[in-house]
Amino acid sequence: MLMAWLVPEYSSWACLAWRAGLAAAFAVACVQLALIRRRRRQQRVPGRLAQERGLVFETHPAAFFRAEGGPARDLGVLAAASVREDRSGYLSVLELFAGSGMRAARYLLEAGADFVWANEANQDVHATVVANLRRATGDGRSYAKPCG
Repeated sequence: MLMAWLVPEYSSWACLAWRAGLAAAFAVACVQLALIRRRRRQQRVPGRLAQERGLVFETHPAAFFRAEGGPARDLGVLAAASVREDRSGYLSVLELFAGSGMRAARYLLEAGADFVWANEANQDVHATVVANLRRATGDGRSYAKPCG
């Protein structure tokens, strides 16, 4: 009977039963994973508060943040402010891989961006990104829609 599991030609019925069982187990695992992800999205995971150049923001455990990258973020904000001056006072920014949304918040607050699109594929950090952008605008307004 061991040959039926190792060689598919030995017993086609045993092979089909094994493949059907494997497919069913895979389907159950996918459904369970989707339910776990949905529960995680619904729960607000409190991150730790951090501060950079006077802006207090929240980091998420699932988002990448490296404090040593501050000078690169400073240069990005400085470049954005320079572009705003060159374009007669209007600045729109697209930030890909937003992480916790801290860089986008700095564009709003320090560079005076009129429009910021912060794109982050990880749905678990969506609430953190929105909270950081609301904190940066100060008036509580934020137009945010999660992708997917």
